[in-house]
Amino acid sequence: MEFDCKRSRISSFLEAQRSKISLPSPNPNHLSGQRPKHNNGNVFRRNLLNRLQLEFVAREETRLRSLQEWVCFVTFICNVFDYLKVNNMPMVALVHPVLTACLRLAQPDSLNNEEEVDCLVLQLHRIGTSWRR
Repeated sequence: MEFDCKRSRISSFLEAQRSKISLPSPNPNHLSGQRPKHNNGNVFRRNLLNRLQLEFVAREETRLRSLQEWVCFVTFICNVFDYLKVNNMPMVALVHPVLTACLRLAQPDSLNNEEEVDCLVLQLHRIGTSWRR
């Protein structure tokens, strides 16, 4: 009973967030939106976004291959979203991938897996306030 209540609240929250967010990139598999300038401050960010993009494109294959690897990827991308700021704001380029990953964790087949539910709850607590900005 409590599990169904959590699932319902999570699904409602994610759908409400989805309607508030305008996506920065027309290509949902593209994380960087636009190319950063080539200076020392942006090289790390560019390389990180490129690597996350590769992982994001292969997210379903990752989930099917290893549930633990999938949960680690979601945790990592949410941590990057939470900690890596540009002008004191979360990176806009990560909004769509983070939301997509959380929505995937909220799918019925994922909600039957305790590890994915725990990951979703943890990530929503961690980054939920950033979506309100």
